[in-house]
Amino acid sequence: MILADSDVLVDFLAGVEPGAARVQLELEYGQLFITPINRFELLSAAGSARQSRLIRQLLDALPCVAIEEAMADRAAEIYRSFAQDADPIPMNVCLIAAVAITRRAQLLTREREVFDRIPDMAFAAFAAPD
Repeated sequence: MILADSDVLVDFLAGVEPGAARVQLELEYGQLFITPINRFELLSAAGSARQSRLIRQLLDALPCVAIEEAMADRAAEIYRSFAQDADPIPMNVCLIAAVAITRRAQLLTREREVFDRIPDMAFAAFAAPD
């Protein structure tokens, strides 16, 4: 299971590599999932009716993993463990990380620097798997 972060979904919509190719590949294999956080982030950023329509087409093609209580609890633990840092981890990142960890999914993201700080994260590479 591969969980998409919003940045690679934006890359796909804009045709920006390497994210676009990897998202396309995972769409074909049916291995890519999103969270309600991704839906919110992408839909709230739509600047036009056309963009909204394209975003909805992409999001509707991807299974959405519901955020369950255990995931919310894990996200709260992650958030609290970094809350006193000079650079705390944002709540949306904590929620996405908790979904990935709880579901034992690999996260496909360009924003590795923030997610790398969270223990137990696994990442999908941008190159196609062999």
